[in-house]
Amino acid sequence: MIIIPNKLAPFVMPIVLIVLWFVGAQLQVNEWNDHEQYQQLLNNGSTTTAVVTDSHYGCIGQVCDLYYVSYDYAVNGRTYHTNDEHIFHHKLDDPVYDPSQQISILYLADDPSFSYIASNLGFPREKATDYGMVPIAVLWGFLISLLWKPHREYAVRSCLDNGFFHLRYNITYIAILVFIQVAAIAHEKGEAFKGHAIWFFPLMLVFGIPWVEIFRSDKSSESQASSIQGIALDIAFPVSLGIFATFLTFSSGLRNHQLILTIYLALSCLIALTMMKVWRVYKPLGDDFQKFIKRG
Repeated sequence: MIIIPNKLAPFVMPIVLIVLWFVGAQLQVNEWNDHEQYQQLLNNGSTTTAVVTDSHYGCIGQVCDLYYVSYDYAVNGRTYHTNDEHIFHHKLDDPVYDPSQQISILYLADDPSFSYIASNLGFPREKATDYGMVPIAVLWGFLISLLWKPHREYAVRSCLDNGFFHLRYNITYIAILVFIQVAAIAHEKGEAFKGHAIWFFPLMLVFGIPWVEIFRSDKSSESQASSIQGIALDIAFPVSLGIFATFLTFSSGLRNHQLILTIYLALSCLIALTMMKVWRVYKPLGDDFQKFIKRG
């Protein structure tokens, strides 16, 4: 059991959100950059001959049917080594690669260290999309939804009493992040956008808008104003999350410039923290700090 001092307790959730925000965004950035690199290899890769140095089977649990190949190749007088490339859809009775066997590979002219066996090119696209961006978006949306509860306490009792709200946050944020990834992949493949909108917009209509909060709105001016503020906040956060993830997904320049990316993540995280009303915790600290400066 973890015991957190009372003075440190208010800092826990903001710190968790900051870590989650940066780690989740960085994983998503890495997956998209890998995907674009694979696509560049598929579209503009240069061909050369490589020499197999090793091949072996790998295991996951008790299943040992994953086949890997390592090879060396030379580009412009420099030798490169690719270690343990997974051969996709390889079966146990398929032919294996022998040491010193020559094979055809593709590599990137501007980054010769990145290569793939020519006959294995079906794997990169599936790896970078189906196995990469979408699952990470699901996980990231789920974790954010666990944190984003500005009007409820972070306690087991609160989770039980407000089950519908937790379910709504889960569905809303997962749907937003997944939809952006799927829409980007669909755009790249030239697929119709409306095919994916069929499932997304009904979900947002049902779960993205806090209908229950609106229905519970009191008639008194003070409580109604407070309720309207809460409803606006409930809608503003998923909108800002969608805008944030859209730029992160579609802007390769943003993802590849480390300084700009860091500033972008920091500002977006600051906006998220502001929406969590962390100023209620930190404003007294800021006031004390200002008083200390004035006394000095």
